[in-house]
Amino acid sequence: MRITIQQTVDLGELPLKADQILKEHAAQLSTILNILETLDCTNPEKFVEQLDFVRRKMFIVDSGLEECSMLMNGYITATTQNDEIHGAPLNEDAQHTMTEVVEKLSDLKEKLNEQ
Repeated sequence: MRITIQQTVDLGELPLKADQILKEHAAQLSTILNILETLDCTNPEKFVEQLDFVRRKMFIVDSGLEECSMLMNGYITATTQNDEIHGAPLNEDAQHTMTEVVEKLSDLKEKLNEQ
């Protein structure tokens, strides 16, 4: 039975975690390849048994690769959002909108001070 576990890591550690998972599954793929290269079709029962074993292991590898992909997509999203929040350059439309907002806030402040 496969279960899902969760961990808490710093954002900057995500690429290292993904790399670690990737390397573990690359090693498993190497083992799977060795098994595939030694399959013996002259023994059908053993052939089917080993092939089924390989298929189950490949599913586990695929799940691990999916995890790596999700980690890195999350990392990309988080770092992009972090850049947007903490001072990445705004595009021209966003800069124009921000200028308008600042001007409107200044006008509102003046009106409130007049009262």
